[in-house]
Amino acid sequence: MQLVKQKTNIVIDTGIELPPVVRKLNAMLADGRFAASDIGSILSHDVPLCRQMLRIANSPMYTDDMLVESIEQMVNYVGVIQVRELLLLLVFMPRVRRLVNVSNETKQHWRHHVYSGLLAYNLARQSRQVHPHTVYTGCLLRGITELLLSDAARDAQVDSNISTVQVIKQWGLPGILHECVTGPENVTSSAEFPEALAHVQIAHELALLPENVTVNRQLLGRVQDEYWQVVSIEDSRLEGCVKQAREMLTSVMTLLADQ
Repeated sequence: MQLVKQKTNIVIDTGIELPPVVRKLNAMLADGRFAASDIGSILSHDVPLCRQMLRIANSPMYTDDMLVESIEQMVNYVGVIQVRELLLLLVFMPRVRRLVNVSNETKQHWRHHVYSGLLAYNLARQSRQVHPHTVYTGCLLRGITELLLSDAARDAQVDSNISTVQVIKQWGLPGILHECVTGPENVTSSAEFPEALAHVQIAHELALLPENVTVNRQLLGRVQDEYWQVVSIEDSRLEGCVKQAREMLTSVMTLLADQ
């Protein structure tokens, strides 16, 4: 079980512990010397996790018509970084399911972040500036940390002023995902990964729009000009991204709920 200490020595139980396979994978990626078979060997020690990964790997978000039958095949097809991102989401999902079912408010909160993730995913497919699965994962991890903070506040473990950085620092997230979750305000001057952050921020604002409106940039007044300088996309393509995300939302929510 992972614990986070504040300056006031209050301890927050995040309820999340990275399993050995994730820690070993992180170490392998940090070392940089590995093959797809090495990753498959590590993950083979957690059979239920492998089954979950292959189930998601064969969903439309990860593969088209190709059947993925092994972790090695998945690594070669979607990439090792994306395999780690998928692993992180699967680790968090049991706790997320419990938190989401607390109230209608938490259900809507989680739906918003999944929708944001799908919007970021489709924006990235159009812009080709960042990997779609990375910004999708970043949006979901942002939602997860907010759910954890809300849960801690309800249990009087912590006040509402604790930052997401204090919650996620023990997870060892790669820098690009860390920034997607905690993102600096100015995407051009202080962001280490401006492309990823811009996609996540635009997707968040898109997800706040009513679902029956025709989307254009004028409706997204809160989106900074710096974000549009990073993500250059026409209104017609922006509308297409929103349409695709709406079509994917129900099936992805169901897929995540089953993990």
